[in-house]
This record gives sequence, structure tokens and C-alpha cells, in this order.
Amino acid sequence: MPLSRQHGKTNGFPWSIAIVVSALLLSTLPFLIAYWSTPPGLQFSGFLLNVEDANSHLAKMMLGKRGEWLFYLNYSPESHEGAFVNTIWILLGQLAGALDLQLVLMWHLARVAFGLVYLITVKMVIDFFVENRSQRLIALFLAVFGSGLGWLLLLFGQQIVLNERLIDFWFAEPYSVPLLVGYPHMLLATALLFLTFILALRALETNTLLPGIAAGFSAVAFVQIHPFGIAVVDITLVAYVLALMLRRQMAGVRSLILLAPVFVLPLPVFLYDAAVFLFNPEFRAWSEQNLCLSPSPLNYLLGYGILVPLVVLGARAATKDRNHKSVFLVAWIVVVAGLLYIPFNSQRRFVEGLVVPIAILSARGIVDYIWPYLRRQDMGRLVGLSTAIIFALTVPSTLIFVDGLAFQALRHTSPTYEDVSALEAIQWLGTNTAPNKVVLSAEPTGNLIPAIAGNTVVLGHWAETIHLQEKKRLVKSFFSERTNDSERRAILSRFGVSYVLYGPNERALGDYDVDHSPLLQPVYENSRYSIYAVTLQR
Repeated sequence: MPLSRQHGKTNGFPWSIAIVVSALLLSTLPFLIAYWSTPPGLQFSGFLLNVEDANSHLAKMMLGKRGEWLFYLNYSPESHEGAFVNTIWILLGQLAGALDLQLVLMWHLARVAFGLVYLITVKMVIDFFVENRSQRLIALFLAVFGSGLGWLLLLFGQQIVLNERLIDFWFAEPYSVPLLVGYPHMLLATALLFLTFILALRALETNTLLPGIAAGFSAVAFVQIHPFGIAVVDITLVAYVLALMLRRQMAGVRSLILLAPVFVLPLPVFLYDAAVFLFNPEFRAWSEQNLCLSPSPLNYLLGYGILVPLVVLGARAATKDRNHKSVFLVAWIVVVAGLLYIPFNSQRRFVEGLVVPIAILSARGIVDYIWPYLRRQDMGRLVGLSTAIIFALTVPSTLIFVDGLAFQALRHTSPTYEDVSALEAIQWLGTNTAPNKVVLSAEPTGNLIPAIAGNTVVLGHWAETIHLQEKKRLVKSFFSERTNDSERRAILSRFGVSYVLYGPNERALGDYDVDHSPLLQPVYENSRYSIYAVTLQR
């Protein structure tokens, strides 16, 4: 990427647009490879990263598509009250219904649209904090394509650090390209986080309330997607104001008044969500089971790689100058670093968006320290080369991640691909049964049923099937030939099961003779799958 050293300007090529377009194309290419390589008899699920979770997105969208506004756990059969959470998926389902679009297509349209919004807001944040055009371009490249040193350890056959997988290749939240591949809602949430910060800082910068009010409404939208994320917003802004008060650069009371909408407007949404997950027993059980804990600090350090020492240099420059904006970036990183290890089930979600302040300070470390050092050593010709080397150290893990997804696709394994006969059986459920009818199956099959047919299942998702381990044991017992019919009857009755889906995954759990069961009546059959109506008298 050629950079002019005169006045921090780049040449006339639209590098920023090239970076944004390249990121969208790179994150979409594995999906195209997967789709185009689908062999006969299989169907591409539409997903490459955390397919089980992506199916749960479709299941939530299915609720919206059939006109519902409240979310309930359709991966768990317990009767419970719905709640106004997971709103983004409900709305996307409503939109898919209005446009008569398949849910998978709607998911990908959201992925690309929210991805573009995310990348635009990344550039907005960088432009807000950085004046030097070369530094802006470096920051944008690092924010979009930057990753860690996992690729280097991979060269030596090392994929585990402190008994943990290297985060470069499985943990999407710290980076941009993995986020563009798998998480439309996180893309939108992170874009709203960026927008909230820009508007809040604009309120402080202009000493006017209107941008603060706009920041408050942006925070409301953000909290609708990530309620707990308000901690990043509030604590970072407070830490920033306190830091500037200590530096005698800001009046604390006036600043907090300008920021009051950011603190107050999202509060009702946060309190509603807190009440739902505290007082709804099923939602509370889901929350307790939904463990997304942070890896070790060492894994994070390796996961950001060469950016870590560059951030230290950039933070050093930020704390020395009188530019209060730079202090905010340091506060943002420090606050998130602390939140990543608070006693909270979804610790690692706090890292979303952190790559941007890291990239900005890294770019400053390059421009303020590495380039001047090379020039002082009469090695000015190496300025461009040094930047290219830094890029070369940060990009390989991102490329390996994308390449790994494409390779995974070419293996044509489940759950990335599913047997067409399985999908036909599940679609029969969607056409011929009511959504409130509960279906019993093995976990992999159960993961598909709410996404495709809209039925509730006994077992199907690692987090949203509450009391997961107990249900795994009971479903396995149901299909075991050693279980008597009275025990099976108790299982069916306990969960209000109306249908049993039987195929290869269920056969793997046991040799129960479903065809001669007094509890089941066959209602559908294809080459590999059968569906039975429960004849249990309840």
C-alpha cells in the first residue's frame, strides 16, 4: 500500500474503498465456494461459522416471520412466557415474511448490509480520532484485516496455548473479517457502539446537548441487541471524563450533564432485560448455561500479536499530548480489558469493537515512533517497507481463518451440509404440524427443526435447551433398546411430545424398534427418515 510521506497524504487511489470492498468480498468468498461445491444429495446450510448458533438465529427469525413479536425458547419444551428480547432477529423475520424471502437469504442480506454499516462506522471512528491521512489508512487496514501471531505458532504445529485454542482461528469477536463471516447482529451492535461513542464525544467537543441525545438513542438501539454492552459505554465514558478532569481538560459536572442521555435513555431497556433474565425461570436457566468466558490474557496478547507493542507506543504518545480524544482510546482499551474478566457468563462479548482503538493506537505507534526512528537513523527509505512488514505480520491469521472455512466447506460434512432427505422430513413437519407441537429427536436433528419447521424441540442447542445434560441423557435413554415403554411414556409425557423424528442421528443413540412401538404411529417416511405421531393418551 504505497503511502506518501509528504504532509501525511496518500496518493489518489481510493484505498479506503478498496479495503472495505475487499473485506466484504473476502468474507463472502467461502460461502460462494461452499454453495458452488455442493454435491448431489446434500444441501449447503448457508453457514460456515458456528452453524448451530446460526440455526438458532433462523429459529428466532421464524418467530417473526409467522407474525410473533415476543421471543421464547423453541429449543426447550418447558412452558414459559415470551419476552421482548432478541428483537433484531424477530424484526429480520418480520421483514423476510413481508418480502417473501427465505430466512437463510435474509440472514445473508443482513450479514452483508450490517457488514457494510460496520465497516463504514469503523472508518468514521478512525476519521474522528485521526487527522493524519496516512495514519488513518494504516489504522483502517489494521482494524479490518489485522489479527494475531497464531499463524506463526501454527507453522510449528502449535495450536494450543495454556490448554486453550489460539483465538485467531475460532474467536470472531476480537477481529473484523471473522465477524463479517458469522454474526450479523454483532456487526450491527458494534456499529451502534461506535456511533454512540462518536456522538457522545461530539457532544463533549461542541458543548451541546443534541449530539448527546442522539448518542442516547443510539445506545438504546445498541442495548436492544447487547444489553450487557451498556457497561462498555457507561464505564468508558465515565473513565474518560475522570481522566480529563485529572488532566484539568474538562469540567466534570457539565460533561456528565451532556452525557446524561447516554446513561438514562437505555436504562429502561437494560432493566427490562435484567428483569426477564432474573425472574423468568427458563430465561434465567438459559443465561446460566450460556457460558462465553474469556480466554487467558496470554491468549489475547498472542491474538493481537504485533499490535500489542504498537498499542503501547501509541498509548504512550496519547498520554503525552494534549489531545483529549487520544485519552479516550486508552480508556476504552483499559475498561474493556477489565470487563473481560469480571464474574459474568458472557465475558468475551465485551471485546467486540476493541480492534478499532487498538488499530488506531497501533497506527499512531507506527507514525510517531517507528517512522521517525528510521528517519533519524537515515533509513527513511525503509519507512514503507517497515509498514508493509507490519501488515504482513498481522494478516496471515485472517487469511488462514478464511482459507480454513473454505477447506471446511469442501469437506462437505454436517452441520455445514445436510442430507436432503433430512430437510424434506423436517419441512414436512413445518407444512403439516402446528408450531407449538413438540418434536423429540437427537440433538443435531433438533438443531435444525426450529430453524426450518418452526416447531419446538426437546433437545437442539447447547445454550437454549435448558437443563441440556439431563435432556441429552433422557433422549438417549428414549432411543435405547434397554428402556421400557413406561419410561419412554414418562419422557414423552413430561415434555409434551407430539412427534418423534427418527433418522441416522437417532439410530446412533440406540436400537429402539420404533416401527413396533405402541407409543408411536408412523405419519411420514422417506429413504432415511421417518416421523411418528405420539399415540400416548394424555
